Amino acid sequence: MATQQLPNPSTNPGLYSYGSNRLGSRRIFFERKFYDENIFPDTLSPYFFETWGKDRYYGTINSQGNAVVPQEDQLKSLRFPKEKQKFTLNFVADAWRDLATRLRELTNQNILYQNSPWAQPLAVAAYQPPSEEYNRYLNDSIFPIFATEVLGRLNLNQEITGFGNFLDVFSLYISQIVEGNGPLTYSGFIESYFCSPLSSGLMIEIADAEYDRDFEKGYSFKDRNFDLITRIAAEYGFGIDKNIPWRLVADLSNPAMQEYMYGVPIVELDLEGPPPDRCHPDDLDPEFDPGAFGFSQIPGLEHVLRRVSVYVEDEVIKPGYAQYQSVRSAASSRQIAEIYFSSATNETWNMDMDIFAPLMVGYYNKLIESAPTIALLPKFIPNARCPQRAELLERHLMPADAFEETYGDRWKIKTFYILRMAEMGLSNLDNLLRMHQLQEAMNVYNLGGNSLLQALKYIQESFIGALTPSSGTGTMDGEQFSRNPNDISDSGQQTGLYRDLY
Repeated sequence: MATQQLPNPSTNPGLYSYGSNRLGSRRIFFERKFYDENIFPDTLSPYFFETWGKDRYYGTINSQGNAVVPQEDQLKSLRFPKEKQKFTLNFVADAWRDLATRLRELTNQNILYQNSPWAQPLAVAAYQPPSEEYNRYLNDSIFPIFATEVLGRLNLNQEITGFGNFLDVFSLYISQIVEGNGPLTYSGFIESYFCSPLSSGLMIEIADAEYDRDFEKGYSFKDRNFDLITRIAAEYGFGIDKNIPWRLVADLSNPAMQEYMYGVPIVELDLEGPPPDRCHPDDLDPEFDPGAFGFSQIPGLEHVLRRVSVYVEDEVIKPGYAQYQSVRSAASSRQIAEIYFSSATNETWNMDMDIFAPLMVGYYNKLIESAPTIALLPKFIPNARCPQRAELLERHLMPADAFEETYGDRWKIKTFYILRMAEMGLSNLDNLLRMHQLQEAMNVYNLGGNSLLQALKYIQESFIGALTPSSGTGTMDGEQFSRNPNDISDSGQQTGLYRDLY
């Protein structure tokens, strides 16, 4: 099979960018500028994504500006994984299988170079469950820093005699975390750079390489096949991340990806066994669903074979996914995005406290298990004849049922308000106004039959709001979002609220 002769970097150093996070700020600025303008310029391909910039929130912030996560029942295992099983959204998995099969065919036909990273692509990384990333973030970053900086350096461990004191001490730490761009809620985490764009379920990576090393990007991935690859990937609905060129992004504005959502006319249907395939039978996935095939209906792509998912309606087999049939008649990219978000994702604001509260209780219990007894320092008594002895205090765990009974919904309402207002840059509002807003939310809870969801929704829509349209971070419908800025600077006004999470 054909192989390509790669240039020698030592004799052609000017062909590459050498940017990395190991460089100084001035050098890295010029290297990244060179990369953007000369290695992967925008003019190189009309199918580029930029998840480091304008597409940062692609698939994780919906059309209303709220954080979302994929519904697990909409995920599907990927064909051609590297090592263990990997997942994406179902229609993305279908498109990937066809693209990866096509690239293998072109390699066998000597159209793609055998030593190209695109010749036999494997899914090295795909959907990363954001809930698992969030748990690791809190347990590996937030809680250890709290233990070191607050309980250790400030010696506040002695203040924690029970769960109530623990919340009081942790409240002191909230402003330090959030002001340092460290979110605490699940929604805040998804909105932050701590959460991988892979959590959208719309992206696949075909290499395990360092994101910051620009040389490898230009040397290995911008090979002689690259121009052809970008055009072929687009035939199956994928764009390529210009800053991470081994990352394929499902482009919902591309009619080719939309065909995987609503299907194409079925030409061949096999309900008896594994679908016929153009690769070796030993490579077939025996667990894959029955095969249906058709051809693209896009002018100029009528030769492109599509794998078609099927569903049954009124005892009739129909192509595509039932929940995406309205994509056929969508009049804009925004409508397509709204159909996708309503069909395949869940907003996270109503999950935040159900996730955060157990993690807080769990961390408190680990803290107590490590030191169930503390010595309370005696009070100083002037002119005392005998030294006072330290009093030993036994600290008790907080069972989950006891937490719900003692704190419950009202604690969740207040904590949700405090944390999300801080994360959205709105915690510096006048303290009386904040107390008034919180009381309004409590009134909604009380008058709504003690409905926690209604109260949280009221806070989300009335006070916190969504990420607001701006420039620099984008979504799949083309609109761009950023945090709502706040110009009031006196954070000291919030001491009362911060110190009282309970």
